[in-house]
This record gives sequence, structure tokens and C-alpha cells, in this order.
Amino acid sequence: MDVSLVLTHRCNLACTYCYAGAHHGGEMSEAVRRRAVQLMFADAPEVAQLGFFGGEPFLAFAAMREAAGQARRLAEQARCRLVLQATTNATVLGREHIEWIVGSGMRVCVSIDGVREAHDTARLYGGGKARSSFDAVVKGLRALVDAEAAPDAMMVVTPATVALLAQSVEWLWNEGVEQVQANLDFTAQWTAEARDELRAQLLEVGAELVSQRAAGREVRFTPLADAIGEAAPGRRLGKRPQVVVATRGDLYPCSPMVGEDRDDGPEAALRIGHVDQPFEDIVRRVFADGLHCSTKGECACASYLETGDMRRMGDMGAEWKRMRRDIGLVVGAMLRPEHEHEHEHQHQHEHQHRHEHQHEHQHERAAAAAGELRSIGVAPSRPRRTRALAGLMVGASALGFVAASTPSLLRIVKQKRGLAGAATAADTGCAAASELGGMSGMSRLGDADAQQGLTQVSQEDADAAALRARVAAKAAQQAAARKALPKPRVVRPDDEHRIMGGIGAHQVRDDDEKLLAELLKP
Repeated sequence: MDVSLVLTHRCNLACTYCYAGAHHGGEMSEAVRRRAVQLMFADAPEVAQLGFFGGEPFLAFAAMREAAGQARRLAEQARCRLVLQATTNATVLGREHIEWIVGSGMRVCVSIDGVREAHDTARLYGGGKARSSFDAVVKGLRALVDAEAAPDAMMVVTPATVALLAQSVEWLWNEGVEQVQANLDFTAQWTAEARDELRAQLLEVGAELVSQRAAGREVRFTPLADAIGEAAPGRRLGKRPQVVVATRGDLYPCSPMVGEDRDDGPEAALRIGHVDQPFEDIVRRVFADGLHCSTKGECACASYLETGDMRRMGDMGAEWKRMRRDIGLVVGAMLRPEHEHEHEHQHQHEHQHRHEHQHEHQHERAAAAAGELRSIGVAPSRPRRTRALAGLMVGASALGFVAASTPSLLRIVKQKRGLAGAATAADTGCAAASELGGMSGMSRLGDADAQQGLTQVSQEDADAAALRARVAAKAAQQAAARKALPKPRVVRPDDEHRIMGGIGAHQVRDDDEKLLAELLKP
């Protein structure tokens, strides 16, 4: 089974959303550590994963190396593959740490919340210093990248930093991090505005992912990976038993549930045993009551943090899951080769044919709705409006309507990234959420042909339109930047440059790449 060790509760940071509570300095004894490593092989695995969490695990570097050495010896005896993993804030990483990480093949995930403005919102040094940790984290991250350790990055997104999500992910990709993970702060209050911003930011990330893939970079954003249809490196495939061993040997289903590991704390009720118990009893309990984390988008830890119940998903958790699926499916469709869309296009054609009659009636109802609105002095919204009327439905016996202004997702995306003037599919109208009588959907007020019509579109359609608009804008921006580059100088064979060998009639200016980078800055 997969075993994670909380070697120490010590940490040099004081992140505001940290679920570990007070870093009271508890340390794992050698006896507990050795027993925990042995537990990893109790179910005769083909692959054994040993993880290190905390606190900051590299503050207990000597214990980490000893545990890894013991695990390697046991893996050789059991003839199974060993995977080492650690989550670190990277502030204490030096040359010795980096060399050992590379030599051991350890997979490292660096906790960094993105660009400086986002990171410094919550991840400051502790001990009453309250100063930025950004420079130290970036130094450690770059050292790992330069050593070709292929680190992941882990972000925690809060309502205060959500507007910087896309910028932060793009920056991390450009820093050489190929896989970016992201979790939400489920203990925070996510308002409707923050949720709208989160969805818009996910669309931005999806558009950047498509652009990066087109440029040949295999970048990943794990919240979208499942829906895209790809398994990200280092993630569990299928159900695998896992257990977390706290400093005193208590066993927990997942790292966030360890908390402060106090007998009188709420985490005590979440324990599933102790490392000193017989291994067969522990294995039986883990398989019965463990979480068996998989890649299906479910996260018991997130549920626990939001609702206090690991088996009851909260409202924000459910919406986060929907967002990831909706946008991931659209991104995945854009990444698929063209020939894979042939059957899908045929299906869409048949679907459209079946519903032609229904759409005719829909336009008739739309016209009636527009007339009804005008009769009571409410003008129908027109395309390019930043606010839209949310909710228009025909009931079984009467026309019902709800007038409420809500921000348009597509306009949010275009306004925030300077795309308001782009001629795209997203310009055909405003998207607004519609929910009445237990039914929901996405509506667009203002038909491209008849601006007073009411046309319903699915959330996927809205996401696809916004994503295509953003990808097209990125391509146009890059093309314009390249066009703005100075023309190459012509080098004549008889001039002073023939000292270079007399080959190549054109010489590109040395500063072209630097200029291109400046032009492409967001």
C-alpha cells in the first residue's frame, strides 16, 4: 500500500489556510518510522510508494534519507518497484538536498501559490516574521528544474487569489514546471462572484494549455487532466490503498485529516489504527475504511475540509468538480486529432436534424417572450451587453420569467483579457445562467439574426465558444508579435561579414528573441 510519513510537525512557514494547525514540533521516532516503512509491503504490492509530508519534511532530512534507504532495501527483497515522493515548500533546499533528490529519483511537488502577488497572500514565513517566502521558494524550484528533477507545483487557490490563477499557471509552465496541481481552499467563503471568476480562470488555463501543446510542450494542469482523458505522471491509476502515519504512529486516511494529531482534537475521530497493531489488521481496516483515492474527481479530503464529513461533498466541492469536467471535456476535444472528430460531427448533424422542429417552436416562444417583456416595459438584452436577464421559461400553463442581472461568463473572459474587440463566436451574444423550477441551463439573449430572440445553449457550448475565442486571440497575438519583429539583415558575401564563413544570405538579429519575448508579455 502507499504510505506517507509525517516525519515532523515543524514548519518554517505560517500559511493562513494550513490544515496542520499549530506546528508544535512533534518528531517521528526511529521505531515508528521503521515500522511504518515495513507496513508499506504488508499487502505484497507490485509498486510501493513512500511519501513524505509535514510540516516541512526536509527539516527532517536525515530521517527522510534513512526511511528511503530502508524502503529501497525492502523493495529489492520483495522484488517490487519503489516510488519516492515528497511535498515541500522548497525554502530549505540546498545543493545536498537537490543532489540526493536527483540521485534517488524522488518525485518532488513544490508548494507555491503562483506569482508573487498570489503567493504572498497566504504563504509567509512564521515565527512572527510575516515576511515573503516567494524568493526562497522560487530559488528552490529553479534549482530543481535546473537539475532536471522535473518538479510538480502545487497551488492552493483562494477567493483572494483566484483572479491570478491563469497568470500563475502560465508563469509556472514558463518556469519549466510541466505539471501544475491545484486545490481550492474549501474552508473559505466562495461567493457567486468568486465562483464566476474561477470558471473564467479555468477557461484561461485551458486556452493556454491548448496553445502550449500546439507549441510542442507537454504541459499539464491536473484539475483538468481526468476530463481531458489523460493520466498525469505521478498520479494513482485506479484504486490503491493508502495510509498516512503521523509522528506518534497514529494512522489516518489522508494527510489533511492528520491536523495537529492531538488526542483531544477532532482528528482523533478520523484515526483508523496505529502502526503498532498487527499488519493484517491494519490492511483489513485500510481496505474497509480507507479512502482508496483514485483519478475519478472525488476527494474525501476536500469534502472533510468543507463539510467536516469525508463522505459528504459540499456545495463548492460539487461545483468545482463540475467546472473541471465541463472545461476539461472542451479542452480535450480541442486537443484531439482532427480525424477523431469525424464520428462526433456526424452525431451532431443527426442531433441537429432531430431537433429542428423543436428549435422552430423555441424561436416562436422567444418572440412571444420578447413581446411580453416589452409589454411590461422591460427591454430584451442585446448582444455585447455585460449584464443579462437570467431566467426565461415557458411553464406548463403560463409564461414565467425572472429578471435578474448576472455577469456573463463570456464577457468576463473577454473583458479581463482584452478580447472585447475580437470578432469571435463568443460575440454572438451574452451567456447567462437560467434556473427556475428545478431546471437550469445557459441562455443567450439576442439572436445573431434576430437580436430580440431567446436561444438556449448548453454550458459546454458556452465554454467551447469562450475557449476558442481565447485560443484564437492568443494565436493572433503571437502572429502580430512575430510580424512586428525587424526584418533580417541581408549579409552580402563581399562585405565585412564574410569573415563568418560566407554562408547564409540572411542573418537574424541577436536581439530578435528578446524582443519577441517582450512583445508576447501578457
